[in-house]
Amino acid sequence: MAQDMFSNEVTYGGAFSAEGATITFDKTYTGLLVQNLSWQYMQNVSRLYDVTSTDVALVQGRTGGQGSMSRVMGPSALAAGFFLKYGNVCYSDDNTLTISAVASCDESSPQTVVLVMQHVVLNSYGGAVSAQDMVVNEQIGFVFLYMTYDDGAA
Repeated sequence: MAQDMFSNEVTYGGAFSAEGATITFDKTYTGLLVQNLSWQYMQNVSRLYDVTSTDVALVQGRTGGQGSMSRVMGPSALAAGFFLKYGNVCYSDDNTLTISAVASCDESSPQTVVLVMQHVVLNSYGGAVSAQDMVVNEQIGFVFLYMTYDDGAA
């Protein structure tokens, strides 16, 4: 019987293509040249201690998220509209960021995972350029109120 050279015991768990992933701020803002996106969604959890015992109670608090993205600056009116909408807290009621990924190579039965960040507002902006390629890279920070997750399972 053949054995793995490094004695690994691995089983095949399936496959998916990176081509099945999309990031959408809303249908108006496709083509923003986003190169990197990261986010964190948190909930506050407080510990309440009782001085008369060893009991500890956990209290669920409010949620919130933050993130950042890197994009390449390009000559586009699209980017100006994006900053006007997502940079203004008064428009936050409609500002969403959706991340959708197909988690299967089976085209007849795709399994899609969708994350939606709600009430997104930009809160920081920075940039950098290198003499080697003269590409202006932007770093944009944002906050959001809550996130939903849908894996299509009922």
